[in-house]
Amino acid sequence: VMDATTGAEVDVHPPAPTPIAPHVLTPESVLGPSFSHITSLFNTNVFDDGSAEIAQTASKRVSELLSIPDHLGKVGTIRMNAATKRSALDAQIKTVVQTQLEEVRIGLDIMGNSNNLVTGIRNNFQSIDELCRSCQSMMGDYDLVKRVNTARSNVYATLREIDKMLAIPERAEEVQYLMEDEMNLLEVHDKVRDLERMYHRAIAMAQGNKDELKSVELMYKSVIEVVDLFDRKIWDIVSKCIEYGHDNPAVLVKALVIIEKEELIDKRMKAKDEAEEEAEEEGGATSKLSSSHGNLPSSAAGGANDSKHAEVEREVRKIRGIRGWYQRCQEQLGQSIALKFE
Repeated sequence: VMDATTGAEVDVHPPAPTPIAPHVLTPESVLGPSFSHITSLFNTNVFDDGSAEIAQTASKRVSELLSIPDHLGKVGTIRMNAATKRSALDAQIKTVVQTQLEEVRIGLDIMGNSNNLVTGIRNNFQSIDELCRSCQSMMGDYDLVKRVNTARSNVYATLREIDKMLAIPERAEEVQYLMEDEMNLLEVHDKVRDLERMYHRAIAMAQGNKDELKSVELMYKSVIEVVDLFDRKIWDIVSKCIEYGHDNPAVLVKALVIIEKEELIDKRMKAKDEAEEEAEEEGGATSKLSSSHGNLPSSAAGGANDSKHAEVEREVRKIRGIRGWYQRCQEQLGQSIALKFE
């Protein structure tokens, strides 16, 4: 169209309409300000230190739940499920916290009771200490009481030894009865050696007193006979090892076990003698050193009793002696086998 004024061509077609962008549903468009509020709850600045990772994870989870437009209609359901889970977690946390608090309360009560008990024990010890100090001044005859108590202990030990001695004939008779059955060799060996140790101990304690030695030998006469009978029984079995090995091997095995036990006793005795010799050598050097520096205080009753006991035990080992049954058994077995094949 020509413009009448200017003579220029004018486009009379209306302008093209501006295209309208299609409406896309997004969490922001549906929830509006609510979505911004939800996401702001997970702002890392709101949480304390160490919770930033939790906030980021929660924000990511919300975005995943509302990432598709179809999910926006389930917001109410999601909210209800979240509230239900939160209530359950709150209840669990509350239960755990109450349990922990109860345990802490019980622990505090126990600590308080223990403290009271310790205080009571401390007070009792103080009272005992005060009573002991007060008794020291009240007991003027303490030395006499101590000697009487020692004498009482000695009398009690003596009565026990007397009871054992009075039972010796009965015990010896019992051993002889058991010895009639060769299957009782191991039991008989233990009983015989117990009686023999009693006899050796009595001899050791009676050393230096001839009358007492005679009384001991008379009292233990049955023990000496039983020991001799038992030893001859063992060597009779060993000398007849071929016959016993064929007819009654169990008895032969018991006899060999007894010989092995005697060998172990010999080894222990040798070890004790060697240890005491070394101790005496070291003690001699120590006593010389002590004498050069003057007399040292010595323990009274305890040291004397220990020394007496060690001396008696040493004398017992000397009376028994090293028997050497193992070597004797080897020789006897060799002789028995040699006689069998001659």
